[in-house]
Amino acid sequence: MISSTFYVALFSSFVSVERGGLIDASGAGYSAVRGPGKGSGTVGGSYASSGGRSSKGTQYGSLFRPHFPGSGGAGGAGGGHLYIEAGDHVIVDGAIMSDGRGSGSSSSGGGSGGSVMIKTLYFKGYGTVSCNGGEFTNFQN
Repeated sequence: MISSTFYVALFSSFVSVERGGLIDASGAGYSAVRGPGKGSGTVGGSYASSGGRSSKGTQYGSLFRPHFPGSGGAGGAGGGHLYIEAGDHVIVDGAIMSDGRGSGSSSSGGGSGGSVMIKTLYFKGYGTVSCNGGEFTNFQN
């Protein structure tokens, strides 16, 4: 896990994430209740769309050229930003993730997913690339 930066860049001529392999910046974005799209109470963090349980919320970033980390929700950190540039191929048979984190202890919204930007000539594989928001946790007696 990345703890001191929101941003990781990988430059190579060829990148391969093999089956079972992982590049993970989940929870490495803004901490809970921090960032431009921060959530509070039961509201999740926002990025390019409103955070969970909210029809409003500060939206920022771009769907087409993402380059910001995810904002923290009321109970979880946002995902970090991953930038991968390969001059030839990127093959993903494992996983590349920049998901937000959920809260495990209260009725709080999770952090927003971060961002993954992949710049290459050829992109292929059977793996996954994800920037999902963190889970909302609601503990009731």
